[in-house]
Amino acid sequence: MQELKPIYTITTDCQDCYKCLRECPVKAVKVSSGSASVVHELCISCGHCLNVCPQGAKRYRRDIQFAANTISKYKALGRKVAASVAPSFISEFSDLPVSSFIKAVKMLGFDIVSETALGAEQVSAATVKHLRDEKPDVCISSACPVTVEFIKKYYPSQGESIAPLFSPLLVHCRMLKQIYGEDTSVVFIGPCAGKKLEADSNPELLSAAITFEELRGWFEAEGINPEHISENMERFSPNRAANGALYPVEGGMLSGIKHGCSSIESSYASFSGIENMRKVMEDLENNEPPAPLFLELLACEGGCINGPLVSDKKKLLSGRASVLKYANYRKESITASTKVETRGEYRIEPVIPAEHRPAQIKQALEKVGKYSTEDELNCGCCGYDTCRNFAGAMLSGKAEPSMCVGNMRKIAASKLDSVISALPCGIIIADSGSRVVESNRKFAELMGEDNLAVYESCGGLNGASLEKVVPFDYYFQQVIKKENGFIEKEISSETGVLNVQIFTIEQNQLAGCIAQDITEPAVEKEHIIGKAQEVMDQNLDTVKKIAHLLGENAAASEDILNSIIKNFRKTGVKK
Repeated sequence: MQELKPIYTITTDCQDCYKCLRECPVKAVKVSSGSASVVHELCISCGHCLNVCPQGAKRYRRDIQFAANTISKYKALGRKVAASVAPSFISEFSDLPVSSFIKAVKMLGFDIVSETALGAEQVSAATVKHLRDEKPDVCISSACPVTVEFIKKYYPSQGESIAPLFSPLLVHCRMLKQIYGEDTSVVFIGPCAGKKLEADSNPELLSAAITFEELRGWFEAEGINPEHISENMERFSPNRAANGALYPVEGGMLSGIKHGCSSIESSYASFSGIENMRKVMEDLENNEPPAPLFLELLACEGGCINGPLVSDKKKLLSGRASVLKYANYRKESITASTKVETRGEYRIEPVIPAEHRPAQIKQALEKVGKYSTEDELNCGCCGYDTCRNFAGAMLSGKAEPSMCVGNMRKIAASKLDSVISALPCGIIIADSGSRVVESNRKFAELMGEDNLAVYESCGGLNGASLEKVVPFDYYFQQVIKKENGFIEKEISSETGVLNVQIFTIEQNQLAGCIAQDITEPAVEKEHIIGKAQEVMDQNLDTVKKIAHLLGENAAASEDILNSIIKNFRKTGVKK
């Protein structure tokens, strides 16, 4: 068994966006010190986080080297190594002749290249027998390992409804060992992250599972270009699959099952996608299903052709067409007697949700500034559907208060206002539309009695037209267009002569101004800078946390404060 789990996090690459948490269907993500990591006990290995993480911090375990070492080891012992190729290969390598693909895989050192679909056919036959002989009220296909994990962990009451059969892959492994020798090693090749979990759980049957992406990388590393391999006499061993080749598309298993078991004997339904599976499970738990019922459930929308590790996620329609064209349905293949042992048992390992008292939830909510139901916005930005679910996650150690974006925005606004108000000089920030974004009382005072009166009555100048506040608004427009714009001028005002420094905070977005009355008694520059720096230092940790969490929305807080300090240092106070 591999020590590294199938899906894991590179914590140094995690940028605290929490997208993986928002997207994870089972919330198998823990946030600690701002970094989101996979909780393996909760994870179902669907691989969705691999596709949604914008920084690529979520990774899947690469097993090429392990597979290559297995080939070398077994060849040295005179044993065979077989590749079990997922039926979705025809969608992934649709432009490649099948014989060229087989030849390329064998050039990597595999002795045998076989279709996992052969195992699927055995499972289909065994499923029909199970439905006829045991007549279960509800029978759920065991074909998808992610589906099985999902039910075992989150809907354990439905665990007994899972068909007591091994997955097509594990049945195929048994088949290959039965045909080529029990000491044959099997490596799976396909689009599924969940198969790696299956390999970890069944090392006696499956040595490793690699993805199509890994296979392409392996070809490249070995200097093998399948496109340059002409059609040849290579064929899948021991023979080509028939209806089992339909398994990677939604409804593919049913197409075979229906021919072996009439609609009078059982009803059928097929669903794909974890959210749809969740709805089906909820329906089964809350309502009486039409018995007998067989359910084909696939974790990936549309089936395995849309697995998390296919190279082109846009090929859902054409991929399905490729599979249907390749599959050669033969009725006799489903009715043939099962030659390989297909029975398998699944140990139910339910995830027990933590229970928290109402008082604990209330205390957790208050930590993020939520004191009433009106404060519970349920915006979902933290990754949880409701504020109360988020509070529960905090209590379980899976979430941190800083994940509440609404509360952090309040803190950001409060801190920015507090810091600017405490600075011992006039400060004003304006946007590209010449509207005041932020200012302090000192600036309004320097701009005259009218502005000070507006500031006092409205609680600030925010939203005011810049040209009505300052007599030098045109300098803002000059500066804001430049990356590091800076203008210093002496401006006459009704309160005296002002030294103003106007500078870019964010190009084409924000500009700031520091104003000082140079007709007042001389004020030591370093004293003012020191006071500004002191205020900045007192609040920097909070500002950085806010900026890191909220990105552009709150990064302005830190940019503004840094710009004020930097630009104030550029010139002395006139005496």
